[in-house]
Amino acid sequence: MSGDIENIVGDFKPEDNAGETGFQPIPKQWLPMQIEKCEIKETKARTGKYLKLQFCIIGDAFAGRKLFKNINLSNPNPTCVEIGRRELANLGLALGLTSIKDTTDLIDKIVMGEVVIKQEQGRDPDNDIAKFKPYGGGNEAKAEAKPDKPKAAPAKATAGSKSEGKLPWQR
Repeated sequence: MSGDIENIVGDFKPEDNAGETGFQPIPKQWLPMQIEKCEIKETKARTGKYLKLQFCIIGDAFAGRKLFKNINLSNPNPTCVEIGRRELANLGLALGLTSIKDTTDLIDKIVMGEVVIKQEQGRDPDNDIAKFKPYGGGNEAKAEAKPDKPKAAPAKATAGSKSEGKLPWQR
């Protein structure tokens, strides 16, 4: 009699499949990212609310990687609220919004995010989005945004040809 896992993957031997799981943190840099999900959540203590954002990196570097950002909206601690309002304001300004009334105002928008590495005691390094700035490509490029194709290298001239050392468009 075979088991349900065996029916799918065969005779699975953990020692043959051991290795690192997950992703390494992205090094500090500015990357284009699209807001995929956005929802209001209640804090664990049930004393406040926050905006939970899911971003997907677009472009060449790290395309498809997901990043998450929580922004405090209400909290008994006024400093948390002040920081959250500044973060939401910076995101809104980077998106070119004059008003944010609903989470749907943010969905599918593209922004440049400064990805940083955060290290919390007792946890593995992880990424955070420290700042936002406008995306140069405009926000008309929504979910259809695809990673840029790599540029082809210029064709090399063959040795002894008249165009040796010249680029293809210079011949």
